[in-house]
Formats: sequence, structure tokens, C-alpha cells
Amino acid sequence: MITINLLPEDIRENIVYSKKNRTVLKYIRILVIVCVLLIASFGILYFFLSSSNGFFLKNIEESEAAIQKDQGILDDAKGLKSRIKTIEKVKKDYIYWSKFNYIMRNSTPEGVFVSSLEFEDKNMSTADDPSKKSSITDKNKLKLIGYAVTKNDVGIFWGCARKTKWIYSC
Repeated sequence: MITINLLPEDIRENIVYSKKNRTVLKYIRILVIVCVLLIASFGILYFFLSSSNGFFLKNIEESEAAIQKDQGILDDAKGLKSRIKTIEKVKKDYIYWSKFNYIMRNSTPEGVFVSSLEFEDKNMSTADDPSKKSSITDKNKLKLIGYAVTKNDVGIFWGCARKTKWIYSC
């Protein structure tokens, strides 16, 4: 079969251009729809993230408040720890005196009377050298002054006292 085109030349060109324009228009429509869908999806994503961002910001603020509260507790704990160290140091010195008093009470016979105790510390601070501090150690000396009814009582006292680690002979 033979096809004959009786249309004028300029109309035939318009038909060819209109077919090309329809295909281009179809692609442009698809491109516009894809762009609208992308913009809509980004808008929905932005809305979702901004609403969840408020939720996360609220959680962060609550966490920061809890952290600051815990920091205050930690500061209090550090202060209490330093107090405990001070108390333990005083307690340690007090235990020395308590043990010494207990030993003195048990090792002193009935005929011996202690009239005074003098603490002699060579490391005690003086006005000339305040850097030296006083504390109870094994090197400190305690001077006992007293009297006994008989010399035998003094011997019994020294015999009992030498058995302990607290009292040494002069």
C-alpha cells in the first residue's frame, strides 16, 4: 500500500513538532511530579524531625538538670570524704590514747599512783618553725610522774609495762 500525504509542508512540520512536544511534555510532567513528591517528602521529613527534635531537647534538658543535681551530690561527697579523713586522723590519735589509758590502768598495781602525764614531742611546732606538726607516733615520749608505796610496787609496774609495746624503759 502506498501512503500519500496531501497536507501542505508547513502543517506536516507542525505535526512532527507536536509529536516531539508531546513526548517532551510527558517527560516534563513526570519530572514535575517527581520534584513535587521529593519536596513533599522533604517537608514531611522536616516536620517529623522538628517535632521529634523538641522531644529530644526536652530529654536533654532533663538530663542536664539531673547531671547538675548529681554534680552537687558529688561535691557534697567530696566534702564528706575530707571530713571522714579528718575524723579518722583524730580517731587514730584518740585510739592511741585510749589504748594507752587501758594499758596504764591494767598495768598499774594498787600501790602505784600517777600524779601527772607530760607529752614530750620533739616535732612539736614552735614559734620559730611552724611547719612542723604535732601528732602521736611511736617516737613520741610520755613522761610519767607519780609515787609508789614501796619499791616493789614500782618493780611490778615496770614488769607489767615492759610486756606491752607501748611503754619502753628510759
